[in-house]
Amino acid sequence: MNLAGICAGLLRLFGGRVQTAARLEAEAAEPPDPLQVGLDLAATGDPAGCLRLWLAAEYLDIDEEKLRIQFLLLDALRRRLNAGPLEEEEGVSALIKEFSLSGLPGGPELLARCRSIRLARLWRDGLLEDIAVMADQTDWRQPAALAVQAKALCRLLAAEEPIAPSLARLFINAWLTLLFHPEAGPQNERLRQTLLDFSAERLRRQAARMSGGAGLLRQWEELISILESLRNLTKEPICAPALAFQAGLAERHCALIKSGRAAFADETAWLAAGAAYSAAGESLLLLREGREEDALAELPDDEGDSFAAWGAAEVRAACGLRFLCDRRLREAEQVLTGGPAHWTAELEETLLDVLHDELDGAELAASLGILALLPPGSGAADAFCAALAAQAARLRADGASPRLLAAVTAKAAALRPDDEAARKLHEEALLNLELARINEAFACDCFAEAARVAAASRFPQAREHFFAEAGQAAARIACGGCADQEAAAYVLEELQAACSAVDAECCSVGKARL
Repeated sequence: MNLAGICAGLLRLFGGRVQTAARLEAEAAEPPDPLQVGLDLAATGDPAGCLRLWLAAEYLDIDEEKLRIQFLLLDALRRRLNAGPLEEEEGVSALIKEFSLSGLPGGPELLARCRSIRLARLWRDGLLEDIAVMADQTDWRQPAALAVQAKALCRLLAAEEPIAPSLARLFINAWLTLLFHPEAGPQNERLRQTLLDFSAERLRRQAARMSGGAGLLRQWEELISILESLRNLTKEPICAPALAFQAGLAERHCALIKSGRAAFADETAWLAAGAAYSAAGESLLLLREGREEDALAELPDDEGDSFAAWGAAEVRAACGLRFLCDRRLREAEQVLTGGPAHWTAELEETLLDVLHDELDGAELAASLGILALLPPGSGAADAFCAALAAQAARLRADGASPRLLAAVTAKAAALRPDDEAARKLHEEALLNLELARINEAFACDCFAEAARVAAASRFPQAREHFFAEAGQAAARIACGGCADQEAAAYVLEELQAACSAVDAECCSVGKARL
């Protein structure tokens, strides 16, 4: 081979190597395919890494692959939790949240299990307040979770430090649910009663330290009564209304009560229990927290169900009472007359106190609207009549509106039909009202309206007053009170017709001459 051939061969050799190196360098410079890298990660046991890579790469069109990897991760997390529940719960919960696994089949159950394990870990570490903070995330259907929450709250209650009313309400709900639970609760009646007595005493001590403590004790007694009755209707677990709503069990409890009327002492107890789990139940819970306006806003639009209707009436009565106590009388009237409301002794007593105050016209009108709800035959009728008579005397002295005075005395007379003083007071107010209406009608030359009032009146004074005013009107016309002769004749004709409507034989106006 000559020199030229050798050189050509060397050039081809080195040139090929250069091209190969360039090709390899170009291939190395190309970014790897995230889809394939993610699949490789999943295949080597890192489905979380796969999903993170795909999320960072913003892959939007791989739904089927993504779902498959999510299920792989869910299975891996389940095995991880089984291997070390207390140690792995926190990490497993974080991954469930990071990759939205709670929306997959099996995801909610795994998340609920994590929360139960977290409760056990917090219980082991004595972190009672942290347990209470988890109440909104607790699955009350799980006996273990219920037991941990209830026992932690009981320890907090038994401590010497005061607790918040919201924590006391949570204790009542969780502890009583536990004590009446067929599996997690006491298995004999004597032990249950011992625990009830012990916790009731602790609750009384806490209630004495806080505002509204009496309401907590009332809630305790009411809930025991409900759960005692429910226990006689089923062998299944039962729970307090607040926990039933959170766990999605309220409708089942409501249906159970509806079919178990005989288990309750009377119809009121039956309706109250049903209302607690009905469509109005969440409004009743807000009411217990002192959130009256929120309770009203939460009332169901449809109150056709007897339980919901009873609960709504209870909410209106309690909210109306609160507004009355705060002297928000117009709001109280709107609430109490806006739908059926239970009339209570406390409502009656508060309204009577209000009527002994010095009220303006609007407040008194609102009070009369509420008083219209007073049940017939009420023993408080005499007291209300006396209060209204005192209001009428004050109104008359202050020169109040005849219409308001007539409304007040009308209600007083209706409350005590056999009270002669109330009747006379009302008749006097009625006469003054009719005289005022006649005056108003003549002031704007509405002769027909004045005649209508006078003709319909049972008081001779009203007709006499009408003719006195008619005479004065005729005198004004005669003195040039109209624009011209023709107008005067027309107005006088109207006045004559009005007088004839009151007394056809009257000729007093007819004798007037322009």
